[in-house]
Amino acid sequence: MTSSLQQFLTELYAIDPALKAHEAELKPLIKKLLASDPAEKPSPAFVARLREQLHDHGVALSSKKSFSFQNLWYALGGVAVAAVILPLAFISLQKDSVAPGTPLFVYQVEDAGSEAFGSLADIDTASTGARPQSGGGGGDAQLGNAEAMSATRDAYGTMDEKMLIYPYVRYSYIYDGEIEGLESLVSVYKKNSSRTTVPLSSIIGSFNIGTFDLGSFDGMSVDSISLTQDKSFGYQIYVNMRDSSVGIDAQWDQWPQSKCQTEACYQAERVKLEDIPADDVLISIAKDFASSHNIDLSHYGAPEVDKAWRADYERATDTSLAYIPDTQNVVFPLLLDGKPVYDQGGMKNGIQIAVNVKHKRVANVWGITDRSYQKSDYTGITDAATIKTYLSNIDQYPGMEKSADQKEETVKLGTPTLSFALYYRYANNRSEELVVPSLIFPVEEVTGETAGGYYRRTIVVPLAVDLLKEQGDMGRPMPLIMEDAVRSE
Repeated sequence: MTSSLQQFLTELYAIDPALKAHEAELKPLIKKLLASDPAEKPSPAFVARLREQLHDHGVALSSKKSFSFQNLWYALGGVAVAAVILPLAFISLQKDSVAPGTPLFVYQVEDAGSEAFGSLADIDTASTGARPQSGGGGGDAQLGNAEAMSATRDAYGTMDEKMLIYPYVRYSYIYDGEIEGLESLVSVYKKNSSRTTVPLSSIIGSFNIGTFDLGSFDGMSVDSISLTQDKSFGYQIYVNMRDSSVGIDAQWDQWPQSKCQTEACYQAERVKLEDIPADDVLISIAKDFASSHNIDLSHYGAPEVDKAWRADYERATDTSLAYIPDTQNVVFPLLLDGKPVYDQGGMKNGIQIAVNVKHKRVANVWGITDRSYQKSDYTGITDAATIKTYLSNIDQYPGMEKSADQKEETVKLGTPTLSFALYYRYANNRSEELVVPSLIFPVEEVTGETAGGYYRRTIVVPLAVDLLKEQGDMGRPMPLIMEDAVRSE
């Protein structure tokens, strides 16, 4: 038994070397698993089960052993004490369940077998809007032009009667080219719902609130932390251990603020087009920040400057009055199988580093998160005609008949690229993130009376059969890029 166990461990470490740090805990667990199934062999699925049992074992231990709040502070880089240090690859929040040096955030993909995530037809396509942007973004996927978007709410946030405007603009999507690279099986990814918490009982001895007893609340845990850097141009860091994400934002009371009291002063201080640094300068500032704070970009593509705001700027009748943001976003796109992942607005998903134009410093960072996935094969679309039929039905709503005075526009699409798109569904009392192979069609030309108000830059078509069928049956419009969420190519 000893020699076979050692051989089993050797094969196991070949699959996941990080497990070697847990050998003392692994041996009894493996013995128990082998006793129930002597034919069990090391595999990604077996590794996943082991990790789950190791986690449960560690949680049980952590409630009995002490956890130093000072050690936690140190593990998070001592942000409130000194300079911002964010070694995300070495954060260890539960030393009893995670070995010292084990990454909290990882990039890994485990094979879960065929159709392991159930039917994709239950994805809520109505809630897959564009990703939120710093300072705005996202929006209602059913509003496709400037007139419709202006009809949502008035300045006081109340519903505007223009929401009832009829008829709506009817768009016809045209693609005359070939569609290549379609496969009978497509690999769908589901992000693991990792969650790390620190038991409250482990840290309450480090401070005393005085007005009530924290320890009287059984089963409490710390699942988010906010850290503040009190120095000139300091930052705040938000660590959310429930979804393994980190956000960095400027500690604004430590940054220079405008002292303007008059309109003339405000206008003089407004960011002008000539104030915007060149793309290579913005990218250099973002990359230097990531390097200084050990933000892992090894699974992300070449950075791009998000020029969404320029679409509205260029449409403005008087550009001197048009809004120019005082921060410029640099996006490091997430890559899966070497391909970028798009959100449902047709924009690349990943880590966003915003650079303050006036100070030429990073103002905030979003999108740092755990990138651990399971992968499962689903039936894919192989007939190009199915995709073209689907494109022809975009924005065609059941029950909305064509009227004599209805405006019609033609949207010409360019050659698509094979990539991935994000979808979400609510299952088992939690939200699940799925990454589905998709075709990304660029919008090449819009013709018609209201063409200037069309805001989409891409059309996303999922390549999993049941998801495409569900979207077609529901009559959903395809992803929309709102006014402040358009990327110039």
